[in-house]
Amino acid sequence: MPQKTFIKHLTRCPDKPPHFKNCPFNLSHVMPESELKEHEENCPSRILIDVAMYQSEDMIRPSPTVESEPSIKYEESWDG
Repeated sequence: MPQKTFIKHLTRCPDKPPHFKNCPFNLSHVMPESELKEHEENCPSRILIDVAMYQSEDMIRPSPTVESEPSIKYEESWDG
């Protein structure tokens, strides 16, 4: 089967069980939805996306943690 047709088949296959999902980084990776989150963290194709997005050659993803939360003051009240 040609690669172009194969990927289309994997995403639209009517025989695919409803609890199976495709990896967002590589549509040829198909797995049960319960395994998808762990796979997304360790997907070998993800590093290609990360490098393109972050222009990083060291292959290390940036930390998603926030150092300090901004303080927001609300002066407007809609209760009155």
